[in-house]
Amino acid sequence: MIGVLALGGIGLAHLPFRPILNITPSEPYGLYDVALFNQAAPPKLQLGEMVLFYYIAPQWAIGRYDPTGSQFLKRVGAVPGEFLFTRKLQQWVCPADTFGKACRVLGRMMLRDPKGRPMHWPVWNGYRIPPGQYYMQSTLVPISYDSRYYGLVSKYQLIGHLHPLLTFGH
Repeated sequence: MIGVLALGGIGLAHLPFRPILNITPSEPYGLYDVALFNQAAPPKLQLGEMVLFYYIAPQWAIGRYDPTGSQFLKRVGAVPGEFLFTRKLQQWVCPADTFGKACRVLGRMMLRDPKGRPMHWPVWNGYRIPPGQYYMQSTLVPISYDSRYYGLVSKYQLIGHLHPLLTFGH
């Protein structure tokens, strides 16, 4: 279960922010403010930004994990124009302007999830991330369920930037 809870319906609607509570280990536990995106003109995200988005379950994950439409909290790990690679159970990204140089590891792939079920993942061999698509990841939990498994996130799935209000852990 993802554990991102919208709190607007429990008497907090009068606050000057839109609070959510993160109870997953992917990012520090706690209370965050959501700065909603203008859906008519979604922003161009930068590496490392923490965002909230609607998850779309890949076919293989339907019924195994969170349902389509769940809200996920992750950081931007790769942006449009960068190149993705899968090599030896790791996913890598290389910046567009330095193809083949200055590449960084996005994460190691799990063969099985914590319940022992086989995992699936996209295999990228020099795939250039198209405009309006983002690779989302947790930088805190190596076994996080993120873009390594469900693929890229579209700008149309984005909800807003997250700003920590009160966090603990990590």
